[in-house]
Amino acid sequence: LAPILQQTVRNYLEKGAAAAFTGPARRGDADTVAAHLRAIKRVPQASEVYAALTRAAMQRLPVSKKRELDRVLSRTSNKG
Repeated sequence: LAPILQQTVRNYLEKGAAAAFTGPARRGDADTVAAHLRAIKRVPQASEVYAALTRAAMQRLPVSKKRELDRVLSRTSNKG
């Protein structure tokens, strides 16, 4: 895990947040985001935290297919 964290911080420092941002939200991969949410649903509040972080990224960083991602995330907030 340490090498991934180190590279992430290095990318952020060298390129800035927008250029260093990667992952399913950046790609607009709603299927992967949904799979992540299903995988963490057993952990109390983990889905809400994941959704909040993804929504923050959607507002501040370059993200593809925002409508599809928002649809997946709205399912999380509707479960209570």
